[in-house]
Order: sequence, then C-alpha cells, then structure tokens
Amino acid sequence: MSDIFPDLQHWVDILLSYGGWWIYLMVIGAMFIEYVFPIFPGDVAIFAAGFLSGSGDVSLIIVLASAYAGSALGLTIVFWVGRRYGRRILESGKIWFLNHKLLHRTEMWYQKMGQGLLVGSKFLPGIRFALVFFAGISELPYRRAFILTSISCLIWNSMVILMAHYLQQNLQQVYKVLSTYTNVVFIIVIVIVVLLIARYYLKRRLVDEGPGSNGGNLS
Repeated sequence: MSDIFPDLQHWVDILLSYGGWWIYLMVIGAMFIEYVFPIFPGDVAIFAAGFLSGSGDVSLIIVLASAYAGSALGLTIVFWVGRRYGRRILESGKIWFLNHKLLHRTEMWYQKMGQGLLVGSKFLPGIRFALVFFAGISELPYRRAFILTSISCLIWNSMVILMAHYLQQNLQQVYKVLSTYTNVVFIIVIVIVVLLIARYYLKRRLVDEGPGSNGGNLS
C-alpha cells in the first residue's frame, strides 16, 4: 500500500504506532485541528482510521463518533471566536479582506441560501473555517448553526470513513476520487480568492487614478 498512496500509509503508520484509544483521540484531534487550521489534512486521517476499522484494528462506531466529536468541538470554537472577536477584527482593518462589506455579503448568502450553506460547508475544503467563522459573526443563532454544520460533518465524515471501511478492495480508486475532489474544490477556492484579490486591487487602483487623484495634475 505504501507504494500506491504514501500519504495514507503515513497516517496509517502514525495511528498504528500509538494504537488503542490513542487512535480515537488522534481522530478527534485531527478533526478539531482541521477546523482551526484549515490546511491540515484531516480527511486523510479519518480515511486512514476508516481503513483500520475495516481491517479490524479499531471499532468503526467509535471512529465515527470520534470524528464527529472532533468536528463538533472545532466548529464550536470557530463559531464562538467569530461571535466574540469577529467584529473587532473587522473594525480593526488589519486584515484587508475581512471587512464589513464581506460580512454584509456573507449575511446575504445566508439569507438567500439559508440552511444549505452550512449543511454543505463540510463539502467545501478550504472555506469550511470561513463559513462557520462568519456564521459566528452574523446574527445566526448558535443552536441552528451547530445543528446545520453538524449534519454536514456527520454526512461527510461518515462518507469518508465508510468508504475506507467497506471498499478496501478498491481502496486505491476510492482514495484517488476523494483526493481529486478535495484538490479540485481547493483549487477552485484559490482561484476565486485570487480573482477577488485582483478585483479589489483593480478597483482600488481605479479609485486612486480617478479624476480627483493628483496623478493627472501637472505642477
């Protein structure tokens, strides 16, 4: 297996090196860290745990419960950080793309897309953190946000773990499909972010070079 997908083998080796209940604690930790540190490969970790559950090394039920517990803890922390400090961060202006305009736009997304935005959040690697963070900043009630995001976590985590558990004969193909999906969505997110940054600087440049700027005056 190590010759086919070394990333997965690396996580399998890590989990097996600790063994026992440490595996479940590491699954909890992986899902928690994924929310507070978005580039962390949490999906690979739970895929590896799902593989081990299919091999009989760990309990499938406890792996599923551990993955959900870690996700629930992570999304709760991110939500309340957004609720407690989000507007202060926006008002500081230290992070240019975190501004009231973006908050207003996000709140409009929540109004238009409603429950679907958070229910689909776990399926959007790269912006899972942002969706929950802005849910905290907005007036969305915590209970509703938690339930909707938990549904997303339960569906996604269960899908990843159960695929690794039951489809071990086709593990290579399953892992490739999961990796391809994650990479494609992440690339799309990066492209969108780059375009938004480019648009921001272009509009700022046009404003600076407008009729009222000093650049067109001769002295």
